[in-house]
Order: sequence, then structure tokens, then C-alpha cells
Amino acid sequence: MVIHFHYSMFPYSGEIRRIKNINTNLAFKLSDKVIEVEFFNIKMLNHIKHKGKFKLNDKISKKYYLPLIPSYSRYSFLRWLNRLWTSLLIGLICLRHKPSHIIGEYSVAYQSMRFVKIFSPSTKIIIDIHGACPEEYEYATGNNHSATYKALTKEEQKGISKADYIICQSEEMKQHIISKYAANEKKIAVYKCGVDTSIFFINPQKRIEIRQKLGIANDCTLFVYSGGLHKWQKVEESINVFEKYHNQYSNSKLLILTKDLEQLQQLLENRQEIADAVISKSLPFNLVPDYLNAADIAFLLRDNVVMNAVASPTKLAEYMACGLPIISTEVAKKWVSPEAYKFIIFYNDIQQTLYSINKLCDLSHNQTIAEYAHNNLSLSTDNKNLSRLFGL
Repeated sequence: MVIHFHYSMFPYSGEIRRIKNINTNLAFKLSDKVIEVEFFNIKMLNHIKHKGKFKLNDKISKKYYLPLIPSYSRYSFLRWLNRLWTSLLIGLICLRHKPSHIIGEYSVAYQSMRFVKIFSPSTKIIIDIHGACPEEYEYATGNNHSATYKALTKEEQKGISKADYIICQSEEMKQHIISKYAANEKKIAVYKCGVDTSIFFINPQKRIEIRQKLGIANDCTLFVYSGGLHKWQKVEESINVFEKYHNQYSNSKLLILTKDLEQLQQLLENRQEIADAVISKSLPFNLVPDYLNAADIAFLLRDNVVMNAVASPTKLAEYMACGLPIISTEVAKKWVSPEAYKFIIFYNDIQQTLYSINKLCDLSHNQTIAEYAHNNLSLSTDNKNLSRLFGL
């Protein structure tokens, strides 16, 4: 039996897709019996009761929904109590079920696993690292000296040293934890946030169909951004780049695929000159590949900081699997090998960027880009890495 726990309450959030992949491609290969544990914010109790229940996989044997104790960064005692509470609950579940393995999500997952070996000594601990938690906190607050930053670093270090196996989302993240925490390379597998190339692929028919549906002419350059509108996703900067391009090429369009349509309207309030050139859609996941196929080039701007360097953006893989070149920044060199650099515009100088856009928006490149994604950024490649580490 395997226990798989996480802290994600929303079935269509970005992180849950990775968690579902880990559940299907690791948990259920280690055992045909898997128990899921979801920790949730007690403030979301009504949401969980009435519309927030889901399973990572239809084959899950049992799912526990367990509340977290409300805690705030300024109250260190409550943070400590919450860690003790979640550890006790996970420990008791292990005592009852005696799992062969337990999978915890995020680099600080060990804060909820400190009693596992006490209650079930033979259980192997697996930690799936999505990102560098202390560095994410530093990026958000500008503070790497606070008690919170130090606590996150301590929990990350404990988890990496105590885990029997570590899964991380990029080669850069692997090197980061080896350098920072002296992690044992032999117990680490790189499992990127890979793309399912049976869903995301070049589809010429969908390109024609969706462009006709959106009223996009054949000679129109269609930009696309797919994702949330958090500040770190730099959507406003992407709109700025498009606006400068649109000033020179007035038949260009920008397609934004997001659930945050109200926030997008706020971003566009003072941009009446491009209002008619921006198309926004909120789509179910299964339709996203169709609309990506309609586009010519995609935005994925990020700041060049550790938090982003160790990432492996799923959107990068989805864009490239559909044959799209990408406008990004220097940090993208951490996400791909040098052979893919020629399909990425490393945004710095706007005039050079505008020139490169026209050069790259050439359908003759698309198949090569998609092949790179299939060979380097796909779920099938990720799963081979897992198989090597776990001998599956």
C-alpha cells in the first residue's frame, strides 16, 4: 500500500496536474492500493463539504480530508503546532495501514512526516519537490533573514536528508539541492512538469478551425498566453511587448487563455488602443491544445531568479509540443538544452525582439519544435526517469 498526501484543494490547479501524474505514474506502479490524504485550510471547510471533494485517481482506495490548524507567519507557535498536528495525523494513518511507501508533496513535506518511521519503520519516504520554497518566499517578500525563511530552509533540509527518495522538477533543481543541502544524487529522479504529447501536438485542422472561429486572418500573427495572472507570471509585461508589436503590425492579435477574466479586464482598462486586438477565453483543459494550435508564438516571461531557474514550466512544454516558438527571458536557458535556444526569444531589447518575432513565426519551424518537446519535455521521458530510480 502507498499513502500519497498533498495540500491542494482545487482539482484543476496547476500543481494538481503534477500531483496526479505522480499518483498515476509512481504511486499506482508501486502498489495497486493507494490512499490519498488531503490537508486543507479549515476556512475552506464548507467548500470541501459541498463542492471541493475529488480524487487524484478513480482507483484511489480511500481518501482522508484533514484540516490544518490556522496559522500566520508572525505566530511561530501556531506554525509549530500545525507541523505537530499534521505529523501526528500522518503517523497515525501509517500506524493503521503500514504502507510500503509514503509520498509527500513539496520540499517541506517532511514537516508532516516526522513520525512516519516511528509508527511504521519499514515505510519508505518519498518527497516530490515542486520548487525551492525558501527562495519562493524570498522572491515574494524580499526577505531571506526572517524566521519564516529560516524555518522553510530547515524543513527543506530535513526532508532532503531524511527522504529515501527525492523527485524534483528539473535538472537545475537537482543541482540546487545537491549544492545547498549535499543531497545524495543517487536517490534523486528528475521528473519535469512534462506534457502529455497524446493531447498536446501539432494539429493543422484545429489551427484552421479555431482561427476561423476567432476571425483570425491567415496573415495575422496570433500571440498566445495561457495561465494565471499572478504578478510573477508577468502578464502585464507580455501585453506591453504585444502592444509595441501591434503598433507596427496592426493586424496582429493576442489570445489570452485564463480563468481570471475579471482581473484581465482590469489589466486592459487603460489600453483602449489594443482592446479590439486582445481575445480572452476561459477554457476547459481539454480545449487548450486546440487554441494553442491556432497561435503563432507564445509568451512565457519570468524573472531570472533562483525560484524560476529551478522550475520546469508545464506551459513551456505545452507550447512547444504544439510547435510554438516562445518569448521568454534568459532564465529559459535553465529549462531547455542549447539546441532549443533558437526557438526562444530571450527578451531584452524590444527592437531585437520585434525582429525575432517575425523571423520565428514561420510554420516550417513548428515540427522541429514539437519534436524537441516530445523528446525532452514529455511525460513519457519523465516516467522513464522514475522507472530508473525505483526499478519499475
